[in-house]
Amino acid sequence: MQYAFAARGWHIEPWEETAQMDKHKDIPLTGPKDSSFRHYCSCYPGGKPTYNIKLKKEDEKLFRQSPEKYQQTNSVCQLCYNLDRYVALWGTTNCTNTQPFQYSKLLMERYHPEVLKGKCDLPWLCERVKR
Repeated sequence: MQYAFAARGWHIEPWEETAQMDKHKDIPLTGPKDSSFRHYCSCYPGGKPTYNIKLKKEDEKLFRQSPEKYQQTNSVCQLCYNLDRYVALWGTTNCTNTQPFQYSKLLMERYHPEVLKGKCDLPWLCERVKR
């Protein structure tokens, strides 16, 4: 997200009331354990909590199903953005950043060290699509 904001000229800085939840269910990677806001990584055990919220039956009438070409369960965030993969999933770059960038070695070491070791089971990050 930092890259998206920076590419658009926004200034960002750490927010002390937040925690980054990672591979441990109750222990944040960064930030206080009792933080007001938590950001969940794609590697969080069981998946991101809000992705598992089910729609109440009485709320089904509040919206229509999106067109099939926009229905997608994969997410592209938290240092896992890949433009080739985005285009393969969505078929266009209309709603995304098209500026080329590469994640720094420091960020990769911090969040996805397995990728630097040649192991990658994160198709949204590592899979390169032939165009």
